[in-house]
Amino acid sequence: GDRLVIGEGVSNEKAIQLAKRIANDSTRLPARIKAYTPTDEDRDTIKALTGLEDVSEFGIYRALASSSRIDLERDKIGRSVLEEMGKQYESGHSLVFMHDPGMGIGRTFSYDLQKAADGEDDLYVKFYVSPDAMLKTGNAKSLIDAGVYSRVSIAARLKMTRYVER
Repeated sequence: GDRLVIGEGVSNEKAIQLAKRIANDSTRLPARIKAYTPTDEDRDTIKALTGLEDVSEFGIYRALASSSRIDLERDKIGRSVLEEMGKQYESGHSLVFMHDPGMGIGRTFSYDLQKAADGEDDLYVKFYVSPDAMLKTGNAKSLIDAGVYSRVSIAARLKMTRYVER
């Protein structure tokens, strides 16, 4: 939820370098994709979603999708809304590349809502990537495993908002 303010006299090139350094700071963006060892229940869920008996070659991951911290738009999402968002992930939302609905590479299948050390709520999403999913740059699972694509972003549309003055 921080805003970067660049003072006068700073070149555009220097400002872009600073913004990139901040954007790549893993302490500010904990949304890195982590390989996840699924439970038998997770595998059964994935089998039900795919209709396949063997999902052993699928990439199975977990990533921070949202939190109750103030976001870049200066909004704060409450725990009850995060819980509702999480429930939607259980139904198998399509996982797309770069928010392009024509670039489906997998689906969500579960979520965890956890209390973080700073007291805020973190919504983690579990998802799978098909071993056959291809991107223009190569095999999606291989690129994620190699760390080439290591972050997630979600698109959310809230039905109702309530602003709280503090």
